[in-house]
Amino acid sequence: MNKPEEYPKGKNNDRDSLFKEIKNVFFTYFKGKLTIALILGALAWGMLWILKIPYSGIMGVLIGGLNLIPYIGPLLSAILVVGTTLILTNLKKALWALAVVILLQIMDDWILQPKILGKAFGINPIMIFVLVFVGGLAFGIPGMILAVPIGAILKIIFKKYKRNL
Repeated sequence: MNKPEEYPKGKNNDRDSLFKEIKNVFFTYFKGKLTIALILGALAWGMLWILKIPYSGIMGVLIGGLNLIPYIGPLLSAILVVGTTLILTNLKKALWALAVVILLQIMDDWILQPKILGKAFGINPIMIFVLVFVGGLAFGIPGMILAVPIGAILKIIFKKYKRNL
């Protein structure tokens, strides 16, 4: 039986290195997104609990989980949390719940995302916004979710291509 033909060593190492970096991009992205979701969920639970809003734990999980969906997730969680709080309590607590959701979203957009995702990939926060926006226009919610890792992968490929010129 004949042995399968091997790639030349240099090409094989480049290919393996590229695939390893691509795998690392996805792992880093989803690890970062889950970290942000856990932080936001815990903060939401704590803040809503302090305000004595019923089901604050469930609402924290909802805020953290829906935050995994860019732009639409936080809006949905705000509607659900504020609406539920209004139904279960009163307008004053619902407005406090809205303030919590807005504060958490500001923290997410201005502190957590740039710090955790932007630094992990070396991508400018404005570029992250552009990638998510274009991904959403082109492919909807899946495009928004995958835009940053795909942008990071393209950055890696262009760097490798430029280095090999």
